[in-house]
Amino acid sequence: MIQIPKAALVGVMIMVSISTFEWHSIKEIHKVPMSDAVVMLLTMAVVVYTHDLAKGVITGVIISALIFGWRISSISESNRIREDGVLVYTIKGQLFFGTMNHFIDLFEYEQGPKKIEINFSQSHIWDQSAVMGIARVIDRFQDHGRSVYVTGLNEESQTTLDKGFS
Repeated sequence: MIQIPKAALVGVMIMVSISTFEWHSIKEIHKVPMSDAVVMLLTMAVVVYTHDLAKGVITGVIISALIFGWRISSISESNRIREDGVLVYTIKGQLFFGTMNHFIDLFEYEQGPKKIEINFSQSHIWDQSAVMGIARVIDRFQDHGRSVYVTGLNEESQTTLDKGFS
């Protein structure tokens, strides 16, 4: 069995890390989005602190996923009353477990016309939590004597909603 001295292996690993790191990225850190800079710096810090590239990469992936979730978790609505007296809520954003509480709070349940349309043409339904949130909104409107119908769903969102209500 051939053995490689640790000192030689350390030297090779240092040269690999120096040659694979994009050093110009440090000079241009002010040009990238703050979230990307934070991910890069945290990943580097974890690698240096733990001496383990895998822990650094895992940290970077987790932080990136959290930032992505935060970015897409904003939803908004705009409303208008059509000529036929229907109050139309247009939902903008991604509906998933992280947006459901805000989604439910978007609506005025006690006031307004008797017919409500919720338009999802600028939105997407991702999971069962979104379906449950939509059901809760519909139930609240119906508890206040209003009729509600949903429009504008894309094919995938419609399938998710249909499976959730079946």
